[in-house]
Amino acid sequence: MVSCCFPRLVIFILAIADLTVAELFSSLSHLKHLGDVEFELIAASRNYVAKSSVLLLNPFIEEVEPISMEAVQDMSIHVTHPIHVYQLIRRFVTFWNKLKTLVDWEAGRGR
Repeated sequence: MVSCCFPRLVIFILAIADLTVAELFSSLSHLKHLGDVEFELIAASRNYVAKSSVLLLNPFIEEVEPISMEAVQDMSIHVTHPIHVYQLIRRFVTFWNKLKTLVDWEAGRGR
């Protein structure tokens, strides 16, 4: 009785393990995309500062640009380190939100 259930158990475990690996790789793919988005946001912010002469944004951009440049150079290693992933997500939650608020404030002033 036990020997007939064993092959089914092995197949079940292998099927679950295969699904788990797929989830891991898809999450890394999303994090790599998030890093690329941050790089594009920095470029767009630089472009916005150049066109509108809003100097208040420069300290924000200069703070995050070196970190983002380091991440873009080797994104596959950067997104596998838990501290780097935490910092990337934290930047999107806090830094980019502050920058958006500042840009909205500047737009409301009529600059």
